[in-house]
Amino acid sequence: IISKNHIREALLSGAGLASSELGIDFNLIEPNVLRAVDARVGFFAVKVNEATAELLADELKEGLTNGETIDQIAKRIDKVFDYSEKFRSIRTARTEVIGANNAGQLQVYAEAGIEFKQWITARDEKVRLSHQIDGQTVGITEDFTTNLGNHLQYPGDRTGSAPPDDLINCRCSLIAVRTKE
Repeated sequence: IISKNHIREALLSGAGLASSELGIDFNLIEPNVLRAVDARVGFFAVKVNEATAELLADELKEGLTNGETIDQIAKRIDKVFDYSEKFRSIRTARTEVIGANNAGQLQVYAEAGIEFKQWITARDEKVRLSHQIDGQTVGITEDFTTNLGNHLQYPGDRTGSAPPDDLINCRCSLIAVRTKE
């Protein structure tokens, strides 16, 4: 299970990556890290619980509609939790860690006075259509615009109104750009 410490480490890792990339000595201010971690964990907990509740409600409704027994409905519920443990754990870890890492990088870039940032995809056939914006360069405080028209400060950014389809399982990252071409 992903914890606050995992997300904190991912934020710090992103900050360290950015500091190394820029060749600067930078120490994140602990309260900023804690606020970012709390925001990510709070969002994660609410959304995962809402999604699980929706899956459970669907299975219960279908079981009741079909006149199934308690044992049959229990198997449906087990199926939801098995799905959550196996598939969703990897997807959630990827989403949270990469998003937190990107948030840490952006924070360092901004503090270091970097003026521009660039979206980098995983550059493979799995990159979703909406994220095929590799190389998009914007001002450090400006939003990237995905091919769905959503605005994100960084890959995995939840501060805006982007739907889960533009956030979950994202493998994209960002890099600092000193001058825009």
